[in-house]
Amino acid sequence: MRKLSLILGLLAPFAPFAASSVVAKPQPPKAGAPAPACGVKVLPFVAGTTWTFQNVASPTLPDEKLQKVSPQPAKQVVIAVTAIDTKGADTVVSLEETVTVEVTIPGVNGKEPTRKTNDRKVLSSVTCNAKKFEISPNSFLFGGDPGGFLNMEFDKVERPKGGWTLTNGTIGEGEFREDVTAHWTRKATPNTGATDGSGTLELERKFVPQAPEQIITKAGNWKAEKLGFVTTGRITLDKAHPENKPMEMPAGWTTQLWLVDGVGLVQVINGYSHMYQLVEISPK
Repeated sequence: MRKLSLILGLLAPFAPFAASSVVAKPQPPKAGAPAPACGVKVLPFVAGTTWTFQNVASPTLPDEKLQKVSPQPAKQVVIAVTAIDTKGADTVVSLEETVTVEVTIPGVNGKEPTRKTNDRKVLSSVTCNAKKFEISPNSFLFGGDPGGFLNMEFDKVERPKGGWTLTNGTIGEGEFREDVTAHWTRKATPNTGATDGSGTLELERKFVPQAPEQIITKAGNWKAEKLGFVTTGRITLDKAHPENKPMEMPAGWTTQLWLVDGVGLVQVINGYSHMYQLVEISPK
């Protein structure tokens, strides 16, 4: 979801898919193991579980115009379930996401450039019940885009239509849609000359289940459910001139998720064509 930060900035003054003839089947929960939140198998949230993803070479490239403004992919993303709480009829899963980005520091006085890593922590959540499954927009799980929003807060998030439609806790065969409307505020970085801003983000996300595919990563080898979705949307500034039209999101913003019951997300290609694969899950 850094695409929102990117667009607001513009407004301001595969490893190839690997296949194997041997497919590891998801293992049934061990005796006495806690059930996942809301009985959701395809993203099984249990307190203490941690998933580690790494960026790998993608088999696809984004549109040429999009390549010019694409953010640097994260090197690694670690998602930890820190708590699961009941709030009225809902179950709220609290997540801590640690995003590691590798940056290059130019050399000085003829010295070679050096590389270092920076970590950024993002607190996100998933809210669910028997009829609802909602991932907060700042989560890596929302669209495969790590890092949340820089200097930006959502003070109101609504889903006026649709949402994830699951069948017995897993992906069914029918298409479904999720509309998200969020009001955001942005604080300018001090001493940059930039101004504070606010506005409304509207997203429409059409999900299409696809044929399962065989996926192999460092964490395992699975027959994974494939779920693709196309995102359309627009941003409207609160203080925009009356004649200014909302800014439309880039066309063809497509994301692909590969999910395994009892394991979770094992592979994703986001709208920037950045690809991430699961490399470790703990506890196994």
